Amino acid sequence: MCNTAFAQAVGKSPEQLMGKTDIEAGWLPELVYGNPEKGIKGYIHDDKAVLNGETITIPVEPANINGKIEFFETIKLPLKDKSQTIIGLVAVARNITERKKSEDKIREYAARLGEAQRLAKLGSWSFNLQTNELQWSDEVYRIFEIPFKNTILTYEYFLEKVHPDDREMVDKAYHDAVVSRTKYDIIHRVLLNDDRIKFVNDQCETFYDENNIPILSIGTIQDITASKEAEQRIVEQNKALNASEEELRQHLEELKVAQSALQEQKLYLEAITRSLDNSAIVTITDKQGVILKANHKFCEISKYEMHEIIGQDHSIVNSGHHSKSFWREMWQTIAGGKTWYGEVKNKAKDGSYYWVYTINNPILDAEGNTYQYLSIRFDITAQKEAEEKVWLKNEQLTEIAYIQSHILRRPLANILGLIQLIEMEKIEVGEELNTYLNLLLQAAKETDEVLHDIVHKANHVMNE
Repeated sequence: MCNTAFAQAVGKSPEQLMGKTDIEAGWLPELVYGNPEKGIKGYIHDDKAVLNGETITIPVEPANINGKIEFFETIKLPLKDKSQTIIGLVAVARNITERKKSEDKIREYAARLGEAQRLAKLGSWSFNLQTNELQWSDEVYRIFEIPFKNTILTYEYFLEKVHPDDREMVDKAYHDAVVSRTKYDIIHRVLLNDDRIKFVNDQCETFYDENNIPILSIGTIQDITASKEAEQRIVEQNKALNASEEELRQHLEELKVAQSALQEQKLYLEAITRSLDNSAIVTITDKQGVILKANHKFCEISKYEMHEIIGQDHSIVNSGHHSKSFWREMWQTIAGGKTWYGEVKNKAKDGSYYWVYTINNPILDAEGNTYQYLSIRFDITAQKEAEEKVWLKNEQLTEIAYIQSHILRRPLANILGLIQLIEMEKIEVGEELNTYLNLLLQAAKETDEVLHDIVHKANHVMNE
C-alpha cells in the first residue's frame, strides 16, 4: 500500500501502485536490481536488509518519474506485528530533486570560483554544513603550510589552525553570518606548525535550500601577512623612531599599490570571463559528456533553446561528418587529463552545418581527478567555406591548364612528326631550308618540354 502523497510524488495514483512490484510500477531495472558499475545497490538489496531487521536511511535515492530521474531522501524500517515478528517494511520518502539540483549548481559554482581564485593567487574553500565536510583548494593548503593529502578536513580542524586568541571570534563571526544570512568577512591570524603566524582575510557566502536550511558555504582566504606586517612595521617605526610624515606616507602608498594591484587582478579576471563568454562558444559537461551549462553563443550557433541543450550530450549537434575513431581519440585525450584541440563540423537544429575550432579541457578537483569537462569553441565556418572556395578555384584552374596544354601539344606533335618524316624519308632540301627545319625542330622540342612540364605540374596539383 502507499499513501496519496507518495503516489503523487512519483506521478501515479494509489490505484496504479497497489499490488504492483517495483518493475510493474515502472521503475528502471537497474534501480530495482542494482548496478555495481554505477554503485547502485538496488531496491531489492535494501528491502532484504530491512526485512532482516535493519533500519536503512538513504540520503539520496534515484527513481525514474515520468521518464526522468528524480531523487528522494528515504528511510526504510521493518514493519512488525504485536509479537514483534517482521511482516513487511515501511518506507518514508521525500522528494529532494530540487534540493539536489541546488547542491549540484553550488558545486559547479565552487569549482569555477576555485579556478578563478587560483589565477588570482587566492585560496578557495567550501563547507558542507550537512555533512561537516570541508574542502580546500591547493592554495589554502599552501597558506596553512600543511600536506595536500592524508588530511581529514572538518570545521573543527580548521578552527584548530586558527590562532587561539582569534578562535572564538572567528567561530562566532561565521555562525552569526550563517544565522543572519549575511556575508562572512573577517581578518584573523593562523598559527602554523612551527609557531609562525600568518594573517588572512577570510570571506564566504552561505547557500540555503528551499526550506531556508543552510547547506553549503563557499569562500576565499587570502594571505595578507605581507600587508599586515607592513602595517605593523609602520606603527612600530612610527613609535620607535618617530618616523617622518613622508616615510609614513611612503608605507601607506605601498599598501595602496598592493591593494590596487589586487583589485586590478580581480577586474582583469572578470574582464577575461566576460570576453570569453561573449566571444566563444562555451559548455561545461559532466564526465559522461552530459551538458550541465552552456552560454548564449552555443544557443545562437546551434539554433537550440537553452532548455533543449541542458541535460543532453553533444550528439545533439553531431553532423555525422567525423569518424568514430576521431571521437574515440578525442575522448581518450581528455579522459587522460590532457587538452584536445581540433576542428569539428556540427549540425544546427535547422539542419544547417557549421564549423568550430574546439578546445576541450578536463576540469580537475583538488586531488587532480577529472570530474567535468570545459569546452571552448570558436566559429570558423566562414574560414572553412573560404578554404573550400579556394580549393575549388584551384582545381578548376588546374583542370584548365591541363586541358589547354594538351590542346597546344597536338599541333606541336604534328610539326615534330613532319620533321621526323622528312629525316626518315631522306627528302632532299636545300642547306638553308635544312637550317630552318633544325631551328623549328629545336623550338618545337623546347615548347613540348615546357608543355610537358605544365602537364606534370597540373597532374601533381590535381592529385594533392
